[in-house]
Amino acid sequence: MRFLSPNIGLFCVAWFAMQTACSQENLPPTLGGITLLEPFDPVSEPLGLPLQVVMNDFAAFGYEYIYSGLTLWAGLSVEGNVDIVWQIEATGSQYCTPSGVCPGMEAAEVQSILGNPALSDGVSEGRNQYLVNAEACWLEVNIDEQIVRSLAIRCQP
Repeated sequence: MRFLSPNIGLFCVAWFAMQTACSQENLPPTLGGITLLEPFDPVSEPLGLPLQVVMNDFAAFGYEYIYSGLTLWAGLSVEGNVDIVWQIEATGSQYCTPSGVCPGMEAAEVQSILGNPALSDGVSEGRNQYLVNAEACWLEVNIDEQIVRSLAIRCQP
């Protein structure tokens, strides 16, 4: 099983409310051995070669790397000298958070594990967002028909 590693026990609701950056004092979130906001080289990463690579027009998300059950977006760092990971999305049930939230589980289980999403009274259909321990990043739990369809960790480039 591969893991996302956000520390979602602490939320910085002000980021969503005021669109300002917030962070926690832990390591950046990871999924499948890939760490957000860190350099990315698809040849040397533990996931192996992607099934498909798509070049994007938006410079920050220069490339979309598609694996079975996992997609990540990497593009130039702010300094512009290296590709870093900006987003990761998992649809495969083997890609879970350390707390055990996985694609395919029921929404009620997400509520009992993660609690309420930021600025919400409970987990609901659609996007449910939780802040993670990286500046301007969040965990997104997408619910459809009361089932987790995908997990994503996204950062504002």
